[in-house]
This record gives sequence, structure tokens and C-alpha cells, in this order.
Amino acid sequence: MKHIYIETLGCAKNTVYSEVMAGLLSSGDFSLTTDPQMAEVIIVNTCGFITAAKEESINTLLGYADYKESGHLELLIALGCLVQKYADELEEAMPEVDLFLGTTGYDHIVEIIRDYYQAGQPPIQVDTYWRLPDAKDYESRLVSTPGHYAYLSIAEGCNNRCSYCAIPDMQGPYRSRPMEDILAEAEAIVAQGTRELILIAQDTSYYGLDLYGKPQLAALLRKLCRVEGLEWIRLLYAYPDHISDELITCFKEEPKICNYIDMPLQHINDDILQSMRRHITKAEIEDIIHRFRTAIPDMVFRTTFITGYPGETEDQFAELLAFLKEAKLDRVGVFPYSQEDRTPAGQMTNQIPEEIREERAQVLMDDQFQIMQDKHRGAEGEERLVVVEEISPDIEGLYLTRSFGEAPDIDPFILLQAEAGAYQVGDTLKVRLTGVDEYDMVGELI
Repeated sequence: MKHIYIETLGCAKNTVYSEVMAGLLSSGDFSLTTDPQMAEVIIVNTCGFITAAKEESINTLLGYADYKESGHLELLIALGCLVQKYADELEEAMPEVDLFLGTTGYDHIVEIIRDYYQAGQPPIQVDTYWRLPDAKDYESRLVSTPGHYAYLSIAEGCNNRCSYCAIPDMQGPYRSRPMEDILAEAEAIVAQGTRELILIAQDTSYYGLDLYGKPQLAALLRKLCRVEGLEWIRLLYAYPDHISDELITCFKEEPKICNYIDMPLQHINDDILQSMRRHITKAEIEDIIHRFRTAIPDMVFRTTFITGYPGETEDQFAELLAFLKEAKLDRVGVFPYSQEDRTPAGQMTNQIPEEIREERAQVLMDDQFQIMQDKHRGAEGEERLVVVEEISPDIEGLYLTRSFGEAPDIDPFILLQAEAGAYQVGDTLKVRLTGVDEYDMVGELI
């Protein structure tokens, strides 16, 4: 029996792909291991989004290649976005890797590995067509996140074609999963004890447009709210151009939906947005935020911005800073622009020097840190339900928790000091917010 180790890099979508692979591989001729030194097969689920992610993927593969000498490794597999984009280049540069599989390789990984051992296989197996995995492939999915929450993928691919992004070339066109398949998977996951589902896709607000002729995210959310035992539904990666009054009303009327939305904006200047191919204007973005806050005063916004996009002037950057201070968004991630080949923006001649991109990112983050701290202080006195996310290994009785306003892995914690050993990861508690500790909030048990 071959022991298989899976290393997952990149976004939450990759986490789901690896979980599907783990489920498929955990039966029959294979056994999963958490120790790469003991694995005959290592699969690295790569990310190719930006330069830093590519470098991490390549370094990870090279690191595991050494296990052919120091461990039991027989077969090293690179899978996912990086391979889909650079398969030929990787094969030439990395002879240490035995198989290169694209983004559609994860759902027939069992057959690929069996064929390799039985008859040998070409080193590159990257599909040039795009499909959705069968619903049955998700049935055996092994959720790797803590038991109280799980990611729920509602679509594959992307149709947006933003000028700086190669994801459509790596993931293919947008492909919505049928609503009945999503609901069946949700019910199965919740039946195992999961209480929070986090909806993901490259663009969740686009959901259904390709399959049903119009966006159907609100309809899907309302059906998910009927799943018995499910307590929280959280929405990530909702592009603003398909956020409708129907969706905002759904948030307002359905108590299971967290008053939290991850809405990537990337910039606010109209000329930059147009060059980015974002299909939205500053006025429309401001209107969406206003409509959300009018309907749901405690709505928590998370977003991302890019600094130093080609041609970004000092005035355009100043406009972004001014918007940040006026909008007072709760959570903000900032990425210095990464020049990616095979993208329209990557071919532009008016590239901004890297040091300016980095400098602007730091200025934006410094301003946002103060905004976040002010918002946290403004929340002091609020009472919230929280879930225990981690227990500090260093400070006795320190629990790291989060409420409706925090997504796992990317947002601050609510720090809670209580009796050591009294609570476990996944427990739900009620706290009162009492202060701020750098990025995190502080709470006391009620």
C-alpha cells in the first residue's frame, strides 16, 4: 500500500481540491500520511497567482525532491494552477518532479497514480478542456479544517478576465455547480457536525449566471439557510459588480448569514478600474457599501487593494487613500502589484518601480491599521457569540476566538482569558468586547 502526503499551497479553493483528493485516495490501494518522510507519493497542490506564490510552490517541490534520498519517496507530483500555466517550462527546469498535473487533475488522481505505477505515464498531463467534477467526487471529501467550519465550493473558473490576473487561463471559464449538488454536499458536511459553511469560488456573486441565465447566489443562500444544524454561512470572494438589492435583502432577512462580506475592490480610481477591466465605477462601489450599511448597520466589509498598478499616479493613489479613510472598511488586505506574464497588465510599458509599489502598499496598510483599531475600539461594550478557534500553547487560559465579523485564517482574533482547560476548539461562548491588543480585540466571558 502506497502512503501519500498532500501539501496544499494557495487559497481556500485549493484546500477543497486537496480535501477531495484526500477522500478519493483514502480508500483502496492508498493510505494518507501526515509525515512526508514516510510517503512513497507526495502531491504538491501548487499556486500560481502571483510571483511570491510561484516561488513558494517551486521551493516546496525542490524541498520534497530531497526525500527521494532521505525518505521513501518514489513519486513526486506537482498539481494545480502553476502547472496549468507553466507545464512545459517546469518539466524542463525541474526533472526532480515525476508528474505534472493541471487544475483538473485532482478528481481523477487515483487513476493517474495507478496508471503511473502499472505502465508509466507521460510527465505532463494537463487537460486543455474544462469540466466540473462529478457530484460523487465530493461525497468522500475529507474536510481538513477544524470540525466546526468547512469551505463550500460553489463554482470553478472565472469569466472576469481582469487585466492583471491569469486565473482564467489556469482555472478555465466560470462553471457553476448545480444547486442541488451544492445543497447535498452542505447537508452531508453539516451532518458530520460542521456548524459554519464558508462559500467560495473565484467570484461567488457571479454564481448561476452561466447555468441559470442570471445570478442565483441569493437563491442558493436562502436554500442553504434551510439546512438543519447549520448556524453560520459566510461569503468570500464576492465581486461587487453582481451584488444586487436581492442579495442585500437576503443578508438582512436570513439570520444564519453572517453580516460579513469579502468583496475584492482592487482600486477606487475610475481610470485604474477601467484599465483593470473591473466593470465597475467608484460611484457604484460607494453605492453598494451605502446600501449594505443602510440595510445592515453592523455589516463587516473585507476587501483587497492593489498598489502600484501600471500607470498609477500619485493623485490616483491619493484618491485610494482618501477612499479608505472615508469608507472605513473593517478588514483590508493590500498587495503590491505583481507583474505577471501572459496578462494584459504585464505587457504594459508604464510599469511602476517595485520600490514604489511596496512603499504605497505600506502607506495604505499603516492607514488601515489605524482605521481598524478605531473600529475595534468603537465596538467595545458589544456582546457577541464567538467560537473558539485556537487555544494558546504559550499562555495558559488564553483562547483565540472569532465572531460573525471574523473569517478564519485571514482576520483578527477576539482574545479571551478564561479558566485553562474549560473550553475546547469549536465551543461557542458569549463574550463582551473590552479592548484592543494590536490587531486583535479583547473580550471577557459573560
